[in-house]
Amino acid sequence: MRKYIPWIFKVLFVALLPFTYAYAGTDITLKDEVRDFLLESIPWNGDEVMVEEIEFRGYNPAKDIYDDVEMRLPKRTRVPGRITFPVKLLRDGKEIKSLWASAKVKVMKDVVVSLRPLRMREKIGREDVRIVSMEVTEVPKSAAMSIEDVVGKIVKRPIGAGMVVKTDYIKPEAIIRRGDSVVVRVEGRLISIKSSAVAMEDGYKGGTIMIRTSYGKRVFARVAGPGEVVIDF
Repeated sequence: MRKYIPWIFKVLFVALLPFTYAYAGTDITLKDEVRDFLLESIPWNGDEVMVEEIEFRGYNPAKDIYDDVEMRLPKRTRVPGRITFPVKLLRDGKEIKSLWASAKVKVMKDVVVSLRPLRMREKIGREDVRIVSMEVTEVPKSAAMSIEDVVGKIVKRPIGAGMVVKTDYIKPEAIIRRGDSVVVRVEGRLISIKSSAVAMEDGYKGGTIMIRTSYGKRVFARVAGPGEVVIDF
């Protein structure tokens, strides 16, 4: 039967509080205890956490027979990376040995990578990308995290095969092109007017573009759909 003591976490740092397991004659090894302890003690927003390379200093499994384990993470423990922390082995409620444990903690994230070179102005299809799991320390800023983030988008900067797709390297597909004639809806609480204008730049749904009205005035409008923009009052 295992006993748990609540942990309080702040950002990436773990408070110095005991976390105790009971061995009670099961076939659980000390490495299993350490791995379970770290997996349950270090939350990472639901991403996959891996604990590897568990090592001990001063532990003899043939001689050190215990029925309880007490483990503590030191203050200002930062993950991912290698963590070293004290472990106490107990039998019948009494400490029989104090030793040190260390382990490498890896946090994995799903990211989108290209399956082939993607050229500028190409439209990305589902067959062009896939999801891979990568250590969070190696994930570049603005990396796309899901297939839905990239499929149907247009490449702004070339992306090599096998490279992580970054959101600032892609953009939504334009549904209005510069020079297109567009219908303008002017909408307000007590007013609704339709007129025509010319798009001065490309635009995607929900984005804002500059238009030139039939009176020659340049204003900004929100793209509502193909060939249609809205000016809100």
